[in-house]
Amino acid sequence: MVANLYLLLPYQILILFILVFLLLLVAYFYFSLKDILFRISIFLFLIFLLLNPMINSIQKSKYDDLLILVSDKTKSITQTNKLKYLLDSKKNIKSKIKNIEELQLLEIEIDNLNNENNNRETDTKIFSQIKKNLQKIDKKRIAGIIIITDGIIHDLEKIDSDFLNIPIHFLLLGNKNERDRSILTENIPEYALVGKKINFLFNIKDDNFSDQIKASFVLDGQEVLNKSFLPNMNHNITLPISHAGTNLLEIRINNHEDEITFANNYKVFKINGIHEKLRVMLISGEPNMGLRNWRNILNSDPSIELLHFTILRPPSKRDLTPVKELALIPFPAKELFSADISKFSLIILDQYTLQGILPKKYLDNIVNYVVEGGAILNITGPEHLSEKSLIKSPLANILPTRPEKFLEEPFLPTLTNLGKRHPITNSLKQSYLEKDWGKWFSFVVSRKVSGETLLEANNYPLLVISEVLKGRVVQILSDQSWIWKKDLDNKGPIVKLLRNTVHWLLKTPELQENYLKVKKNNNTITLVLNTLTEGSETAVITFPSNKTIPVNMKDNKNGSLIGKFKSLELGKYNIKLNNLEKDFYIGITNNKEIEEVKSSEKLINTFFKRNDQFLHSKTWIEGNMPKIIKVYNKNNISGKNWIGLLEKRIQRNDTIVKKEFLNWIITMPLLLILLFVCWFREVK
Repeated sequence: MVANLYLLLPYQILILFILVFLLLLVAYFYFSLKDILFRISIFLFLIFLLLNPMINSIQKSKYDDLLILVSDKTKSITQTNKLKYLLDSKKNIKSKIKNIEELQLLEIEIDNLNNENNNRETDTKIFSQIKKNLQKIDKKRIAGIIIITDGIIHDLEKIDSDFLNIPIHFLLLGNKNERDRSILTENIPEYALVGKKINFLFNIKDDNFSDQIKASFVLDGQEVLNKSFLPNMNHNITLPISHAGTNLLEIRINNHEDEITFANNYKVFKINGIHEKLRVMLISGEPNMGLRNWRNILNSDPSIELLHFTILRPPSKRDLTPVKELALIPFPAKELFSADISKFSLIILDQYTLQGILPKKYLDNIVNYVVEGGAILNITGPEHLSEKSLIKSPLANILPTRPEKFLEEPFLPTLTNLGKRHPITNSLKQSYLEKDWGKWFSFVVSRKVSGETLLEANNYPLLVISEVLKGRVVQILSDQSWIWKKDLDNKGPIVKLLRNTVHWLLKTPELQENYLKVKKNNNTITLVLNTLTEGSETAVITFPSNKTIPVNMKDNKNGSLIGKFKSLELGKYNIKLNNLEKDFYIGITNNKEIEEVKSSEKLINTFFKRNDQFLHSKTWIEGNMPKIIKVYNKNNISGKNWIGLLEKRIQRNDTIVKKEFLNWIITMPLLLILLFVCWFREVK
């Protein structure tokens, strides 16, 4: 023990107080006043109190031991009706440890629902969560870790030196003889090439079962394979990917009546169809101002491979220049339009005319190419009214307009009512907010015979799109689009317009009518549907649980219907709106958590067989909760009907305790007595 002074007043005031008293004391001596001893005693007593002496003593104490109780509430528990047993077991454990003195409880719940809501892969990561909590506490205090689980733990490798000398007790729910079958897959790609087939491994896991099991494979709502397979072995599956964007693959197997859950007899995968390289052929009838625009836009797109030809010297041209002196190559008409035309995703004919390069049979091939799913973009100028116009070829059967005259006068390209809603053009205004876009100065006055007009010039068609059986055709009836790029006074959203046009022709999903975009934020699901029809509508949404609700789809006046609803369900939804019906999927598709849902000690045994330096035990509860006691020897942490918590009793840092040298309850009466005696003698 050490005594220290803790002044009640600043030392300067205390010194002043003493000096005043000494002056008074001198005055007392000088005037020979009585009872000076009493006054000196009172003063000394006051000085003593103001000095405030304290006794400092060091107090030693110990921390309570710490028990970490982990509850595994992942889907392998909830989908197999074990949650109630888990909650009862947890309650039982908390009741048992109440009688253990000097023990503090830390609870951890493992719930991967948040991962599913955020479309992340779900699995049971118990020890990753425990390690996060170890960073906040002194691990030396941990007397034990009790984990209530089914034994399906995917991060046992996280057990490291942090867990040495800490008993880990696994309390296993369920029983050892559960029955289940599940779908296992390998190598299902997230992305696949359109027009190609995907190959993956498929396995039906069903222990101790050897009969064939029927499986169904559904791609975008259409069954593509229905076959019986032997279980517990890998099978090679080959399926086609036919379009860009999301391809929804559903796999379903027959149920068995003794299974603990049917949740893992159905799996869904999102496969994004992409093009390896979209090959585009650009043929220019002659050099022109718009060529650089097209080349820059097409070359800037990494998904496009451009092949460009410009006809500089048609065969009909006659001059005296020897052929061997021409720095030109012959146009490879036969190679391009006979055998290889199907390899192109899009053919652009920029102010091209019949110059004797493409005979009729090759033009017929182009028509057949479009009918079977190809795409043509035709850009026209004054040549469209000449004798060599494409309108005088077999291509007239698929072109959506007929030319009447060529008009040279300024005009402002204007969106039609349909153009304001169509995905090609509905974003042009938003993408060009600097000022109103500029004018063009000539166009081909034409009569529309098929398709839809998105842009017009003085009420005549300017940009016309058309679907021809499986293929697509677009006509731009002016050679003036380059003005929006080059003319400082007549700028416009040319890049957006041309890029959207090309990608509509290439069938990019986001630019298609009825494309559905789904966004999820917490429990709110937002649907954005491309539509050309004006006005709000009511859609019917079917949940994975088959519950249906009406959802108001509000028209945003810009080509989209937007609706919102709330749901915590994960799985396949369906939307019906007039004649439209689409499926969409909410949640993750690769749910590792429910591939294996049978309670098992296999993973635990395998890990600790290789890592026997860790203290652990496993107990199948099955209605009999083991006793929980404190143990003092790490060599014996569990028994047949009990599990032990290893006493740690870690000492805290020494605490300094201040105690008053004199108790105020005693000193105050003494001071009052001295004052009273002094007053009494003075009066007397």
